[in-house]
Amino acid sequence: MKPKKERKQKQAITIDYENQKLSIIYFLPLLLIAGFVPLIVYGKYVDLEGTTQALYWTGQRQYLDFFSYWKSVWLVVLTAIATIFYIVLYKQKKLPFKNLKQYYIPLGIYAIFVIISTIFAIDTQTALWGFVDMYQGMFVLLSYVLITFL
Repeated sequence: MKPKKERKQKQAITIDYENQKLSIIYFLPLLLIAGFVPLIVYGKYVDLEGTTQALYWTGQRQYLDFFSYWKSVWLVVLTAIATIFYIVLYKQKKLPFKNLKQYYIPLGIYAIFVIISTIFAIDTQTALWGFVDMYQGMFVLLSYVLITFL
């Protein structure tokens, strides 16, 4: 009679960093993204030109955006800062690399298609920064991917 093979149970991912507390520097940009960015309400006049005016024409030459523009800018900036902090902490061996291929492969494929889509876009400005009142262009979409990774 053959012995039954024991199945390896998948264990929850744990971060073993020798019982050291992670620096607040790592968490601060992520906390600001989650807690500060949704509260941003600041007016920005956007000139409606070219493709934007043709597709979003409401009879005016400028659009006053209170919600989306500055949120997208701060999202990209804080994501870049969080990524830099992650890299620094990883290089100092204070933060491990989480090996989650089942998530990273689809995210990587998505990021590649976002970049390819931007390269072949007719209106590069809109592809990079997003459309009026949305501002979810390539930089914001790649920021979402990086936030998921962080």
